[in-house]
Amino acid sequence: IISQNKTEIKIFVLGFARPLMDSVYTTLKLAGLNTQTVEHKAMALTRAAGHTDALIVDCEPDAFEILIINSGIPVTIHRISPKNEMSTLSDNLNQLVTELNRAIDFHNLTNPESPLTQNTPVLLSGSLCDDISSRDLIITSLGHKIEFFEPRTPVAADFPVSSFAANLGLLYKKSLSTGCRLKPFEKQSGEEINLLTARKRALKKPLNVRQLLVTAAITGAIVLFIPAWFLRLQAENESTALKSKADNLSLELASVNRKLVENSQIQNKIDDLLVRTDGLKNERMILGGKGDIAANLLAFKQQLPAGANITGISSKAENITLEGTARNREDVIRYIYNLEKQTLFSEVRIALIDINPAGENEVIFRLTAER
Repeated sequence: IISQNKTEIKIFVLGFARPLMDSVYTTLKLAGLNTQTVEHKAMALTRAAGHTDALIVDCEPDAFEILIINSGIPVTIHRISPKNEMSTLSDNLNQLVTELNRAIDFHNLTNPESPLTQNTPVLLSGSLCDDISSRDLIITSLGHKIEFFEPRTPVAADFPVSSFAANLGLLYKKSLSTGCRLKPFEKQSGEEINLLTARKRALKKPLNVRQLLVTAAITGAIVLFIPAWFLRLQAENESTALKSKADNLSLELASVNRKLVENSQIQNKIDDLLVRTDGLKNERMILGGKGDIAANLLAFKQQLPAGANITGISSKAENITLEGTARNREDVIRYIYNLEKQTLFSEVRIALIDINPAGENEVIFRLTAER
């Protein structure tokens, strides 16, 4: 019994497969060992941890085991076996990290009154932790603040504590007469659980019909209750998963929008650079194109008819546009003829010639000179 009040009793129950227990008992008997107590490894590790609430990761070459302790009781026991014989330690650790995070999320979801926090100690045990290279890889992969089991009884300096953490936990049982006085963890439960004693008691006092009927009735009630509880738990898990996906999508959308803004800014800068580059190219072609711009301008000025004026000049790579006023059309035609004679231009043509609305007896013109 863990706790009780007027309306309910909270009980911790440990079940174990009888054929497996029989095999252990027979083996120990054939070996001539006078065995005093046998218990589940999770209970021994819980006692050895010395914490009311903790998370234990037991690391063995053939499997990992995740153990969550709540109020001194192992409430979650999750075993992870390698996917195949070809799996490396790194592959198995990736699988362990995924399952560990899933176990923590599930525990916090189903136990909101006592969740695992950043302050919850994470302890490592198992033979892999006594190998320095494997231990460093495990610590790096888990990413949590890691602790190791501290023996509460004198041991040799080179004693592999991680490999025998469960053995130490078994040694701390109050019922063991070890010849040394140990102070077990004060709040530890399950001191009286002994699978060996339970097996002997079960063989001496087999269940009668009434006990079987009561057990069947309780089992039936549990079986009826489990689907409803499972559906509720599944709905909560799906709701949490959907919320997580929605949050991830929101983050991805914000990231995409941010990238779009950044890309738009980059594109604007690129467009501005292209415009400036085109301008520089035109200027370079003008300065390094056919003929001499200074000679061209001088020719425009020298061949200008009397009474005519230049009002504007614009230049591109291969041509120059000239705007101005003249006394009559004949002067404009003669101006074109004189410019072509200079051999500075391959062609000079009239783009516009008309009466100047702003002046009497005067025309405006626009010429294009190909260089």
